Amino acid sequence: MYKSGINVVMRILWGNLMETTRELIYDTVRKLVLTDTRYHDGVTVMVIATQLKMQRTNVSAALNALVRKQKLVKT
Repeated sequence: MYKSGINVVMRILWGNLMETTRELIYDTVRKLVLTDTRYHDGVTVMVIATQLKMQRTNVSAALNALVRKQKLVKT
């Protein structure tokens, strides 16, 4: 029971971390699109990854989750 309790806590912490990452990425996309004329038509995964100093694959996964939640539109 102790081991499964740790697994539950780890899943909760990982879920919170992923949600925080998605929020950070969403806020970054919004800021870039609304304030930087270079990105009014959209922003690439590499731009976001570079801006946040994150791996492109992690940014891509978070963006796909935001698209599934209908918070962003992929073009």
